[in-house]
Amino acid sequence: MKTLTKVLVTLVASFALVGSAYAGALNVTGDAKASYQIGSGGNLDTGKALGITNEITFSATGELDNGYTWKYQTELDSGAETTSGAGIDDSQITIGTPYGTVGIFVSEGSLRSAGLGWDTTAFGAGSDNGAGFGIQNGSELSAYNSLQYHSPAGLLPLGAVVKVGRSVGDATINSYKATGAIVTPACTNAVRATVTTTTKAVTTAAIANACTTREMNQYTVSLTPIDGATVIVDYFSKDGANLDNQENEGGNAAIKYATGPISVGVGYGMEALGINNVIAAGHHTIEDYETKRASVGYAVNDALSVSYSKEITAVRYVGNNVGLQSDSAELDSIQAAYTMGGATMALSYDSADNVNNIAGISQDEMLFTLALAF
Repeated sequence: MKTLTKVLVTLVASFALVGSAYAGALNVTGDAKASYQIGSGGNLDTGKALGITNEITFSATGELDNGYTWKYQTELDSGAETTSGAGIDDSQITIGTPYGTVGIFVSEGSLRSAGLGWDTTAFGAGSDNGAGFGIQNGSELSAYNSLQYHSPAGLLPLGAVVKVGRSVGDATINSYKATGAIVTPACTNAVRATVTTTTKAVTTAAIANACTTREMNQYTVSLTPIDGATVIVDYFSKDGANLDNQENEGGNAAIKYATGPISVGVGYGMEALGINNVIAAGHHTIEDYETKRASVGYAVNDALSVSYSKEITAVRYVGNNVGLQSDSAELDSIQAAYTMGGATMALSYDSADNVNNIAGISQDEMLFTLALAF
């Protein structure tokens, strides 16, 4: 991995020396999106929520005098004020060449492409909207600062595109004056979720083991073997935690196919959590998550589309508890979306069982969204 880091740094430095940059245009993009969510039914009642998107993306593009292209992008995100300063978040600079794209990414640049690569829903995977319900999609490189290389489209057989990335440091502060930090590897074993049924609220979520590692690597490969079909796989590993029992790694695979008005997709994901060598007597910790996903979409006409999807996350435990059950969280999502000009109205009904892998805990969710493109 040290070789990969050196190659990426060398490429970035060489592109900075081969030519002058011409001024480019500044663009502002985003989603003017409002949502109304009702969480009710079953054992949990989370009430109602009304919200509007709070992110705007600024991007600038241009050319070098050798024909290479460059792009700068950053986001104004009020939710990032505590970690990125003044709400500036998710930034990147990329250099495009005939041999691929090299990029510097800060709190941006996820290579978990297959995590949602199966999604053919009308308005987004159920686990990626609203409550989520404990469905696991795996770790992302976008939680770190990273250097990446993306191969160009059309260079490899079967329309293959390869992307590789490696984190640099552990800070995600968005400033060119950012300083390094010495990472002290550590891992805290996760606990099983509990719930207070009297207040109908989850008090402790089934969280991933909290591991601090020296670096994270992530890779993704996408193929288009035939018209209408896409195959994607991704893999990540976290190094340097010096765990005695199990390192943190995982990945996803997804296949999606569309023909006429019908589209279908299936996906599979696995994440082995980092586990240290101390599991107290009579206790347990989460060993891994296994997630299976499937969706089918149908375009009724150019404006209206409907879909159904199902996602299942099973969790396994390791430890000393006898008879500990591994209950699978299950999520069914029925959706409809209607597009009229630049406006899209979507309605989703989500029904989840064994929320956060707690047996017998169920929840329903109704989500109405209005999205305006600009």
